[in-house]
Amino acid sequence: MRSRFAWWTALPLTFASTAAFAQAPDTASEPAASALQTPATPAADAEDIIEFSSDQVTYDNSQDIVTATGSVRMQRDGNYVAADQIVWNRKSGEVRAIGNVVAMNPQGDKFIGENVVLTDTLKDGTIDNLLIVLESGGRLAATKGRRSGDLTILDNAIYSPCPVTTESGCPRNPSWAITATRVTYDPTSQRVHFKGGRMQIFGMQLPLLPIFSLATGGAGGA
Repeated sequence: MRSRFAWWTALPLTFASTAAFAQAPDTASEPAASALQTPATPAADAEDIIEFSSDQVTYDNSQDIVTATGSVRMQRDGNYVAADQIVWNRKSGEVRAIGNVVAMNPQGDKFIGENVVLTDTLKDGTIDNLLIVLESGGRLAATKGRRSGDLTILDNAIYSPCPVTTESGCPRNPSWAITATRVTYDPTSQRVHFKGGRMQIFGMQLPLLPIFSLATGGAGGA
């Protein structure tokens, strides 16, 4: 049985039974349905709450590390992460997501990647082998990406607004795309900024365009 509960990140954190943890071994493991509960704290700011669910939770009391496994879901202030396993170091604030990782920002863009390390805001962090499925329909892929505030900065990236699959779901090459050594995506302004970019149209590569940007939404413009 799965459960859903909230974590308050404002320190100090307290659990429903602090005394029980004081008497328990350093590491405790049990189904999430009865593992860890935070008390209702009216004074807690809504932005300090992490909604959290998983099949099982292991808590290392000595290191202050929470390991959740099995269809893990975390959400905070419109930012969402799903993974097979999430290791949350409450001392450092690091959240490491492992296996089938999908993150989503408040604008609805999906971030799919490997070796995902975030802060406990679920907003800032780094992702290897990143694919971004934009809510507007475009795609961004990169060897590495990092999110800082509202911006996502990508290294060795490619962008295309074109569908990358047919109606039946088969993969296909986009009719045009842009490759660049550095790409910055701003979901607030819905623009993608390119540095050292080249445009590819039906397999033909056009001359280098040092710095330019494109709109990802319906506004258009470059």
